[in-house]
Amino acid sequence: MADHSSFRADPTKRLMLTLEMLLVTTFGDVRQADEMTRRIANIHRVVSGSLRQDVGEWRRGTRYSATGPDLCLWIYATIIETTLNSYSAFVRPLEQSERAELYRESERFGQLYGVGEDIRPVSYQAFQDYYYAMLARLTPGDQARSVARMILRSRLRGIRISPWSYLLAVRLLPAPLRAQYGLSWSAPQRALWWLFTRAVHVVMGRLAPARLRFWGHYHVAVARCRAAVPDPVP
Repeated sequence: MADHSSFRADPTKRLMLTLEMLLVTTFGDVRQADEMTRRIANIHRVVSGSLRQDVGEWRRGTRYSATGPDLCLWIYATIIETTLNSYSAFVRPLEQSERAELYRESERFGQLYGVGEDIRPVSYQAFQDYYYAMLARLTPGDQARSVARMILRSRLRGIRISPWSYLLAVRLLPAPLRAQYGLSWSAPQRALWWLFTRAVHVVMGRLAPARLRFWGHYHVAVARCRAAVPDPVP
């Protein structure tokens, strides 16, 4: 599917499109969410083809489609799990019950992107079983390794952002895949990650004003919800 993406030519633009998609469908109103859903669906509708080489259990010539239920479910799963793990790392650890609650609340998000109740695991425990079973099946191919090298050498506005990009990518990457990519996670790297997350906690949790701690989409959504609630009768 890398043949259909523009991330190599402009990875920052590709990242921002994905981020905008998530923010709009999370905090936007019904019209905005529907428009974004249609936009993404139009992009994905033409993404199909066949594998050029064997990759793990998937043989060369295997057909794929971005609108196929298996791929939709896997992308949805990676978004949910990464969201949960990122929040736990940068805000506060989540209890299992809280993770399960967010998974329940993500049902509408999944439906917007082709993950209906017919394929979505019925509970968070079932979701975890599916997620880790999929991880056990995955093997990075040549294209995936090439993309990983590009991400780990990435620049933002011409500035090299390593080792932070390495820390983010490798720490949030599931351990089985991290091992298959041959990426180290040494004691000094773990210590640097601890310092990094503690600094984020202090700056974003205590020092930064609310306008910096939350995306603008969130502030707009809060204002919209407040405006929709009538003032209490004196």
